[in-house]
Amino acid sequence: MGRLYFILVSIVICNHSLAQPYIDLASTYFSYSPGKGLDKNGSLHSFHHLRSQVNIPIVFKNDSSILLINPVIEKRWIGLSESDESKDLNGLFMLVSFTKKLNSHWSVMLGGIPRWNGESGIPYSDRFQIGGVFWITRTIRPELKLRAGLYYNKEFFGNFFMPVLGIEWKINKRSYLFGNMPSSLTYENRVNSFISLGLVFRTFPNSYRISPLTAYPSNDYYRTTDIQIGGFTDLYITKKIVFNLEAGYSVSRKLMNGEEDGGGRNTEITLSDKGNFYLRFSLQYRLRFY
Repeated sequence: MGRLYFILVSIVICNHSLAQPYIDLASTYFSYSPGKGLDKNGSLHSFHHLRSQVNIPIVFKNDSSILLINPVIEKRWIGLSESDESKDLNGLFMLVSFTKKLNSHWSVMLGGIPRWNGESGIPYSDRFQIGGVFWITRTIRPELKLRAGLYYNKEFFGNFFMPVLGIEWKINKRSYLFGNMPSSLTYENRVNSFISLGLVFRTFPNSYRISPLTAYPSNDYYRTTDIQIGGFTDLYITKKIVFNLEAGYSVSRKLMNGEEDGGGRNTEITLSDKGNFYLRFSLQYRLRFY
């Protein structure tokens, strides 16, 4: 861990205009949310999410380029009714990205994302997806960076493209705004060295290979979308270990059961399209720059 700390300090030195206030070397979180269904009995009973990840950066001394390896493992529990067992959906992916600084104002990032999404009983070869991301970043001033790019993933429902607009802004010595829209955006206010408060917006578009449901024997994937708006508190147990508590609402959560017909067309059935509140608990090993 001391070696990683040295590497990250090198990143700050090589990129003095960095405006994002921290990086989490390792993190894990659990999100709890009850469901709301389409009928009075509630066709969606639960929507829970567990995720762990690490960030491994490597800095090239000759030109300060950065190779980032970011493996992620996650699990979702989706309960279709109060009496039925939940669907356990597993996710495993890794972002491998390379960032090149062109000059004092411009840099580019290119990343590949192999992914395996689906129920545990399904072979990994049937769960495989491939994606990638590209963006270019403009440093306006040391406290402000803007970026634009494109994200792609080969989802089970088809090719998914999403434009990316990002910002890293140190508003003042206590306030920061950072993220890549429409995926996530975070506002943080550093109250003191022990507590931070903030607001967050994030989205979760995903698809998972599943075993056919009894009622719809030809359907073979779940498609989930989730738009969350919440508020959070960061508690610094030590200088680098942070406990995060977040509460909010899923304003547009949808679960669909889909079928591939083999000819490039998909048929989808909406199982639930109602949001609900969520609670999220997380623990991070964090290195702050500011």
